[in-house]
Amino acid sequence: MCFLLLLLLLFPSLTPPCPVRSRDFYHTCYCLSGLSIAQHFGNTELQHEMILGREENRLAPTHPIYNICPEKVAKALLHFHRLPVPDEEDGVSDPAGAAASSDPQS
Repeated sequence: MCFLLLLLLLFPSLTPPCPVRSRDFYHTCYCLSGLSIAQHFGNTELQHEMILGREENRLAPTHPIYNICPEKVAKALLHFHRLPVPDEEDGVSDPAGAAASSDPQS
């Protein structure tokens, strides 16, 4: 797979003609995410980057779990860690009990 990608990046004229299809945003998103992770692998102390071709091929770093930029993940985690833990009296109830009480047959 990586060999084929490298080959097509180096020799775009080898790309086979294909019929025009509608865009597939789901697979495009995860393909770009995987390429970003491959480009920016390693931890913060030992960061490795491998960009094939021109500098414009560089993708923004992507968090491997959340599939968004690491800065956005850090902001979201900070936001949710600052929120108080809700009490059981604050409206959180047993889902099984709530389903049984809304049953019109009872």
